[in-house]
Amino acid sequence: YEFLMQCTLSPGDLLYFPRGTVHFAECVPDDEYSLHITISTQQQYTYGALLKSALNKCVDRLVANEIGLRSNLPINVIQQVGDDVNTTSSSSANAQNK
Repeated sequence: YEFLMQCTLSPGDLLYFPRGTVHFAECVPDDEYSLHITISTQQQYTYGALLKSALNKCVDRLVANEIGLRSNLPINVIQQVGDDVNTTSSSSANAQNK
């Protein structure tokens, strides 16, 4: 790794990092302690989070109003669509981790 910045803070100093900044800290000397506080706002302030929230609310309302959606699934339905569901789920998880 290549450090873009290296600095030493004194007691009472504050260092701000923009959201998503990768950082590393250590105490000097090694027998000292440090307090790291993260204050975050609007972590889910993205189009994806808005869409996910809106779709979840729509599905919840639909399920609440349509009794047929609350009935049991047919036997083996998960096996029939399982490959598609598992592929979609793992693709979503992989996309979120990137």
